[in-house]
Amino acid sequence: MTLPKHQPVSAFGPELLALLLTGSLEEVTLELPSFSAARYLQSRLHALRAAMRREKHPRLDLVQRAKVSLLWGEKA
Repeated sequence: MTLPKHQPVSAFGPELLALLLTGSLEEVTLELPSFSAARYLQSRLHALRAAMRREKHPRLDLVQRAKVSLLWGEKA
């Protein structure tokens, strides 16, 4: 059996969707333990947004407003 090429929105969990929805309405700042953890979260958020686009999710127009940025060092 082959795995599907893309994950559905339901595979990402309600917490990640809630984070993306909140981030589209207000600034959210997270402190993560490492740069690689931050990059992983960023890639999951982008993958979730892509899954929402593929499924024509009703909240897509809202989450497209969210900007995902990584800050480290002096900028953080």
